[in-house]
Amino acid sequence: MKKILTTIGFLYSLSSLAQITIGNIEQQAAPVAPKPKPKVLDSLSDFKTETDYNNYSQYIGYQFYLPPKIKYANKSQEIIADENKVKLYATYPIIGNDPYNNYYKVIGLIEDNKLNSLLKNNKIYYYHTVNDDYKYSYYPSSIKRAYFIFRNEKDNDTLYWAPTYNSEFILVPYFVKQKSLYEKKIFYYVGAANNINDVKNNNIISLIKNSKWTCKEVTLLENEHYTICYVFTNDKNETFVKTSNPFYPEVRDSRAEYAGKSFITEKEFLENEQAKKIQEQTTKLKNEARDAKHIQDKKAEYQEYIKKYGQANADLISNGKVKIGMTQEMCIYAWGPFYKTSKVINEKGSLEMWAYSIKQVLYFKDGILIQIEQ
Repeated sequence: MKKILTTIGFLYSLSSLAQITIGNIEQQAAPVAPKPKPKVLDSLSDFKTETDYNNYSQYIGYQFYLPPKIKYANKSQEIIADENKVKLYATYPIIGNDPYNNYYKVIGLIEDNKLNSLLKNNKIYYYHTVNDDYKYSYYPSSIKRAYFIFRNEKDNDTLYWAPTYNSEFILVPYFVKQKSLYEKKIFYYVGAANNINDVKNNNIISLIKNSKWTCKEVTLLENEHYTICYVFTNDKNETFVKTSNPFYPEVRDSRAEYAGKSFITEKEFLENEQAKKIQEQTTKLKNEARDAKHIQDKKAEYQEYIKKYGQANADLISNGKVKIGMTQEMCIYAWGPFYKTSKVINEKGSLEMWAYSIKQVLYFKDGILIQIEQ
């Protein structure tokens, strides 16, 4: 059989799988309501655990990749990805029947009570995700659950795996779809201003809102384990890596639960900028129309004041001023509504008081302004 490559290029060569969907699942009639159909893989979602085991059938027939184990400390050995010297993963030597660094196809599902009888063949492996010393053995767990039946595409070995939240398997159609959607395309950062490490120059990059970046590569990089990563670069030769999907925060993508949508396509950005310009122009025209109407209304009011109170009083009212002898109506036009009124009785008789503030008070006698405090 053709040798399985360790590079991500082999994953990319499987791009024909990106659009594949599982055929229609026959639906059986139920006495009350039809049985819900299991989910169908759309390639836009990464693998995620399901509460309904029937939904695992969406993965049957698709490829998963089990990356190599990570080296630590002095055992590490860098592999250069490209001219940017972005570090890919380093691996332990492949020895014996090591299931790592292989592609697997899901050929079925099985429960653990049916798995025990199948473990007599040394070619059958069970995959553990909870043991740090070794990740696979010949023994199933004691927890009853459903398992994937994987077929190793290199030598047709079989591996059984209980789906977990901390999956180190990578769903190939999702990876291929991510490459086709984002690799070699231009994006704009729309998140909050942020600092991030430059993986090429070992500097700190200031991510500025609306800055322009190219998603140079969608690949696998070493983190705590191998993760789908998005490598970004700009015209300043700065390079950083996002280890969670920065494009879609929807729950349909399990890698984006904490990411938030921080990048948008160049098309989206230009459309947003155009919409912003149109909105700004619309707002400007509305404000100009409002201001023009306000000026026109003021002119009409001024002419009305002239007719009713004469030129001198009209000038005072239009400038927000009052004087002794004005009527209450004229004062309302000049200063607007008061917030408090009361009656005062003194040697001058009964006075009406209008308070606009503690220090701004008008006193009226028989509806005529006789005293101003300000």
